[in-house]
Amino acid sequence: MVRVAVVPGGKYYRFVSSRALTFAICILGAEIIVNVFRWPLVNVFTVFLEPILEDGLWIALLGSFVWSIVHLIRARKRGPQLMLAPMAVNVLTLLMVLYVPFDFITTQLDFDINYSARMAVVREVSAGKLDGRIRVSGGRGDFIVLPLRQSYLSTGGEIMRWRRPNAQLIFFFDFRGILSSFAGFVYSTDGTPPRQDDFGGNFVEIEHLRENWFYASSRN
Repeated sequence: MVRVAVVPGGKYYRFVSSRALTFAICILGAEIIVNVFRWPLVNVFTVFLEPILEDGLWIALLGSFVWSIVHLIRARKRGPQLMLAPMAVNVLTLLMVLYVPFDFITTQLDFDINYSARMAVVREVSAGKLDGRIRVSGGRGDFIVLPLRQSYLSTGGEIMRWRRPNAQLIFFFDFRGILSSFAGFVYSTDGTPPRQDDFGGNFVEIEHLRENWFYASSRN
């Protein structure tokens, strides 16, 4: 579809749009949303259903590529702008999904934005001010319910505390699965990273973020 608009001054501007282009832009927007909010979506839909959503978007992107090829053939006489726009958007979407490190970017932003607030929680835990909020103690350490004003700092509104002979580790959830499947930010009072079986975890990824701080991911 080609639309022509008249603006004051008598100038004409040619606006080119099509269903194929609209669909490609929708897929681009959906991919951005899913990749930026992947872990919140996993927490909502569970680790079993969220991948189905991502697979569905891959299928939709493939369908959009096919549609853009058909569109390119049908619109070849209408000028390159109309011909190539849907394909260009689809290529941009594919490159973005393959090469933009969304998880790294969102994790770093979360850590930087909430650093001071999490440090305040660490000081309260170290001073024993939250001991009265321990929900349960066991093989994974102490589960401490955060005050409502701080609940956004850890998925589910709880943190874990793991005690060592001369140190404590405090875990803020970014993703909270089942059993030993979880991920998040860890503060270590002696600066040493989490070890296997700390918090009852099986750590497959540990990344140093800042002095005493780590990002750790555990899988069943």
